[in-house]
Amino acid sequence: MTLALLLLLNAGGFKTAAGAEKANALPVAAREALAKDGFTVLEGREKHFFSLYDRNAYEKVPSFISADVVLHVFHARFDEELASFERTRLIAALKTFSQGQLARALALWPKQGAPDAALEALTLFHAVAVSLLDDGTTLDPRIAAAATADAKALRTGTAPLRSKACTTSLDATLFTPRGHYERFDLRGYFQASTWYAQCAFTLDRTGLPRALDVLRLLDPPALAALRELEAARELVAGPADDPGVDELKSIAGELPPLPQPLPAQALDVALARVATLPRPKVASLRGAVFVLLGGASTFDGEVLGAAAAKKRMPSALDVLAALNSVGALRLLGRPAPDAGAPPTMTRGGGLAQRWLDVLARLVGAAPTGQPPYALTSAWEGRVLTCAAGSWAELKHDTLLYVKQPIVMREGGHEAELPAAKVGGYVDPRPDVYRELLSMNDALRALQPPVPPERSRGAPDADAAGSFLRFVIEAAEVELAGKPFPRDVDERLRTIGSELEHLARTRGDSTPPQALVADVLTVEFPEKPREVLHVGVGDVDELWVVVPRAGKQVLMRGGVFSYYEFTRAERLTDERFIDELSSATPPSRPFWARPVARPLKKKTKD
Repeated sequence: MTLALLLLLNAGGFKTAAGAEKANALPVAAREALAKDGFTVLEGREKHFFSLYDRNAYEKVPSFISADVVLHVFHARFDEELASFERTRLIAALKTFSQGQLARALALWPKQGAPDAALEALTLFHAVAVSLLDDGTTLDPRIAAAATADAKALRTGTAPLRSKACTTSLDATLFTPRGHYERFDLRGYFQASTWYAQCAFTLDRTGLPRALDVLRLLDPPALAALRELEAARELVAGPADDPGVDELKSIAGELPPLPQPLPAQALDVALARVATLPRPKVASLRGAVFVLLGGASTFDGEVLGAAAAKKRMPSALDVLAALNSVGALRLLGRPAPDAGAPPTMTRGGGLAQRWLDVLARLVGAAPTGQPPYALTSAWEGRVLTCAAGSWAELKHDTLLYVKQPIVMREGGHEAELPAAKVGGYVDPRPDVYRELLSMNDALRALQPPVPPERSRGAPDADAAGSFLRFVIEAAEVELAGKPFPRDVDERLRTIGSELEHLARTRGDSTPPQALVADVLTVEFPEKPREVLHVGVGDVDELWVVVPRAGKQVLMRGGVFSYYEFTRAERLTDERFIDELSSATPPSRPFWARPVARPLKKKTKD
């Protein structure tokens, strides 16, 4: 225990803090934790962060802006910008690509009679994507029956599907729209993208000729659309893990155009070069395959796959330990890394990796000048839950673009306000918030350019950036021990309405804050699969004593509630939210559970 905290507790603990009477309604266990550590966490009932902060304003409780809130604001911005980019740019690119390639394949069919099996499979490959992208599309009658049958099976099925278009089986559960694809009009984009990521061709004598046919069919317009799709995926999550068009070109050499047959010698040359292709990093049951739009290899995907390969179900703790979290390593019974040692896994790419870098900074050493509550061993666990909740939001936002491991397992201001009137406090992690601001600026790459005449007089298009700059300013004031500006306090006092605005989408609706993402699949030979899910639910309450205006002040803030569990099926957000309100909600890991539940009404406790 630090000297500062020891002095605080010897002086009467939180009972001497301004606003201490607000804690009278807390359960005994929560008050004991507050006295011991300077903070406590209660199981929450609010569906959104802003709802809790609105309560603070109404109940006159100063607002503690947790790192959880700031991370969640970035998630909301990221998710919204990505969905907007998909709607305005990527759907059109995917439609141009799939429809153009389908038309080129059909143009190669003989005028009379059926095509050979290879050409029919190539046509079906693109026809299924067209059907998934828009189930109202009228397909050429020569391929319509087969394509619509495959598309229907993928939309509604749960069993593995063998399509003539692919040389590996397809897990139909992966085609269930999840993440923000449930909320936005993006179901077709999700399913068609998943098709091009999951319909794979083995790099052997059976599958490689089919993959080379996909390559030979490409024309400049299709290649341009494909490059746009690949660039977007790389921006979000980094390069694909499995070999794609560029890798196939590197081993193919000169090939005759379709419909000429593929020479046996050309196939032999390409087969001999397969061994030179980079090996995938994320675990898969498919072996060496070609996919048109493969998912990215991510740092956390490698971590999950490596842990599952050791015949145990991994956890967010494994990811945070790989990011050199001392607390996660301790809970897993592993030694702490050498000081300053970098993570051992290979870094991924794109904004997904930058998000993981932010979490690595969060669970690492905090800047000097932290308040007493942040110097306790208990706060280390609080930070782990915060990082795990943000990681769940990351996986939810990027699930279409990253490769999920699949493992087979055998068996200048006015004077500061007095303590009684302060508006709040920001969790002082400006290092984390600056990284988020940099990522927020990078999201402009997903926005179409705005003519200068339209930008003049427009409302603030970067509300998230404004909020991030605000919390950076407030956190730096706190760490420097400077007087708190009045305007900062005023903004903190009404922060609930600002957070509500940040939570709304362009459609002026507020999406559910609870979400879930499936992050790992473990297959068994003779029993149902186990799919690891991570998610965040209702907002937990953090009560914390912070230094303000020369005194200790009791405040309340919202923090993530983190869930981690397995199911045989893949849950959507809607199903997860239903389970949260059921009699048997999903479980939380032991290290992420709150101290207590809030009392329904004031009692003698």
